[in-house]
Amino acid sequence: MTTEYNGWKNYETWNVALWLNNDEYLYDMTCKSRISDYSDLLKALPFTHTPDDVDFHSPEIDTDAMDALIRENQE
Repeated sequence: MTTEYNGWKNYETWNVALWLNNDEYLYDMTCKSRISDYSDLLKALPFTHTPDDVDFHSPEIDTDAMDALIRENQE
């Protein structure tokens, strides 16, 4: 049985990635050079949850995948 969600590790990771790539404010934050990885993003966010109520600090989030997404957005 797979636990993947739409190609991501789980629902929480997918949901955060969805918002980081589709919300103008969040996307702009991930493209800034001062945001080097997901932990930097967490420090800069003025809120703690996605609009779908997923906690950005959830231990379920695949931070390696979020780091890769941020690097990809900065290219």
